[in-house]
Amino acid sequence: MKVAHPNLYVFLGHLQRVTVDNQADITPLDRGLRIRLPKIKRSPMNDARIKTCINRYDTGAYTPMQFLEATSHNMGVHTAALNDHLP
Repeated sequence: MKVAHPNLYVFLGHLQRVTVDNQADITPLDRGLRIRLPKIKRSPMNDARIKTCINRYDTGAYTPMQFLEATSHNMGVHTAALNDHLP
């Protein structure tokens, strides 16, 4: 939680994320597979930028191509190939 007394909604949101992560581990266990490795936060700034882009895409502020351009490190020659395949 990282805070001593979180807001109720922050706490519930945290529980929701933990539940989703745990549910994602149950499916492979049922199939006899190993549990995935824990997520490692290597770049908090990059993670925050990507979350912002996802929110913008979800609200309709970004087209699929704008989302890909915003979240990628280097589109380069791949941009033309993506444009050919997008409607």
